[in-house]
Amino acid sequence: MDIKKILVFLFFLCSLATGYSSVNDSLKISLITCSPGSQVYELFGHTGLRVQDVSRNVDVVFHYGVFSFNTPHFIYRFTKGETDYSIGLADFRDFVYNYAVRGSKVSELPLELTAEESKRVFQALIINNMPDNRIYRYNFLYDNCATRP
Repeated sequence: MDIKKILVFLFFLCSLATGYSSVNDSLKISLITCSPGSQVYELFGHTGLRVQDVSRNVDVVFHYGVFSFNTPHFIYRFTKGETDYSIGLADFRDFVYNYAVRGSKVSELPLELTAEESKRVFQALIINNMPDNRIYRYNFLYDNCATRP
């Protein structure tokens, strides 16, 4: 995806998040869990947060643990704890499809949040996905795709 598309999408999400100034009961948040795969970076599965609002045609997954496959010496740096990861944003259908292709099971656990709590989670995810906030130093035990959500 080129930078122009990313910026347009971020603008859309930011404007959408600010549009939630009034509490919206149709906003739903779920925990998405993907079963492990066979690659070294897939061995422990993956986790994300699904944000769904049918009234506004929003159905996306914010997921931490995204990295560049082009990082030199990835596996070596991964085992030493020297990899930088980021939050990712994907259309829900695309997210599920990518895990289905590799043969992973995708489970969803709807979170029982009030409308106000859902709004706050969504706004926090928008802030986490801003360019200055999205990169973090991965830590196998304390800061990863399972601990961030």
